[in-house]
Amino acid sequence: MILPFTAHGWLNTLHGVVVGGGYLVLLVLALVALLELRGGELTPEGTTLGERRLGMTVAAAAGLAWVAAVSGTWALSPWFHAHTPYGAATLLLARPSLSFWARWVIGSKLWVAWASVCCVSLAAVCGYRWRRRLAGEAALRRRLAGLLGGALVTAAYAGAVGALLAKLAPVR
Repeated sequence: MILPFTAHGWLNTLHGVVVGGGYLVLLVLALVALLELRGGELTPEGTTLGERRLGMTVAAAAGLAWVAAVSGTWALSPWFHAHTPYGAATLLLARPSLSFWARWVIGSKLWVAWASVCCVSLAAVCGYRWRRRLAGEAALRRRLAGLLGGALVTAAYAGAVGALLAKLAPVR
């Protein structure tokens, strides 16, 4: 039986698939743009174009990260934490094998998602601040790659937990 989409279902799909999926794609594209930015291998025009591409990609990723975290925290999370008869927390706490999800995993999802926002926002600020030095300094590129990689791993965790949570205890 196929259930019709509710307002929550549409918001959850928009949050997870469109915003969250777009954020993950932009993080991967930012890492690729960063790896392509090597000082000795590019012409000055190529370096400028690479720096511009990296800056726009990281800034767009940071923007989507903020949209995802704010919408998840203040629009979706209250529905999951509501103690109504059909709320996700109630459904998960009612089954002892799934109570771990309600007690620890949902809370960690929020913290980890905000850690991703912090990493990508810091990467955007650092990438903008030192954009002229990125092509020539491998250590700076490695640090920026670490921030973007941390953002990618934490966003992937938050997305996976969100998808599993929507399957285990869908909000009706």
